[in-house]
Amino acid sequence: MVHLKRARSPSRRAGHQHPANLFKMIRHHVFSVFEKTGDIDSSLAVIHAYSLPKILTRTFTAGLNAELLVYSKEGSRLKLEPLLDAGVKADFTGIRKGSPVNIDVTTNLEYKDVNTYADVIRRKKKSYEIALVDLRKEEIQFFPLRFPICQDCGRFSHYILYMARPPRSVFFLASEYQVIYEHCPHCWSFRQVEYNDSYFVHSILYSLQERTGDQFQPETADPDFDADQFLIKESISTVKFFEKLTGKMLSGIAEEEYVITDPRDADGYWTARILWKHPLAKDIDDEYSELE
Repeated sequence: MVHLKRARSPSRRAGHQHPANLFKMIRHHVFSVFEKTGDIDSSLAVIHAYSLPKILTRTFTAGLNAELLVYSKEGSRLKLEPLLDAGVKADFTGIRKGSPVNIDVTTNLEYKDVNTYADVIRRKKKSYEIALVDLRKEEIQFFPLRFPICQDCGRFSHYILYMARPPRSVFFLASEYQVIYEHCPHCWSFRQVEYNDSYFVHSILYSLQERTGDQFQPETADPDFDADQFLIKESISTVKFFEKLTGKMLSGIAEEEYVITDPRDADGYWTARILWKHPLAKDIDDEYSELE
């Protein structure tokens, strides 16, 4: 573990500093206390020695609490060392499966734009992960940033699994072929990278229709049934299968669907509906007409 020197006279030095510089100084102080005590509560108490507005105290405490949880729970296993250089866009450096990795910590994925990491990943040729911390449950979830980088714009593109619609048969509700596209939402480009017709993959949308139909019958209705959660569960199972099959980290799964716009004559259009998307792939649309 890295050893940090304690900051001097915090209350006098906090007055007119930029919040980013102030956070860096307090973080240095908090981690130096944690190195000596190994106690998160006493380390966080250091923050109150600085004369800060309440909103900064809450923000700094939550952020540093999350970092200390990661450090205390995963520090030995991942050989974590705190990073003090804001330019690397990470809170820790460590080792994952024998390779160096930078880890950025957050308590809310909504505030993370993965494209801000694309340039530093390309330049430093180093793996990055987002560590999502649930402070209430004291749980940590790691998200590796293994999205492909678009060769045209330098931002992240995404692998999307497309499942062709099943043939029109009552007894055959499976997709006969599946395609993985590399899609850049910024260049609006689609490039086929994998094609598979070796497996019949059960249609997730037909499964949803069957389960939804069951809800109208008293003997098969499930009061706890949630259509959105059903889609997520079925999608993730399929995603894991294809990730293992192809070695690619998928950002979304889409299935062909007919959307009715006029119920009177069943007028509508075919589209590729996104059933699930990676929590960090916020720039993927909910449907695509280009996939076919």
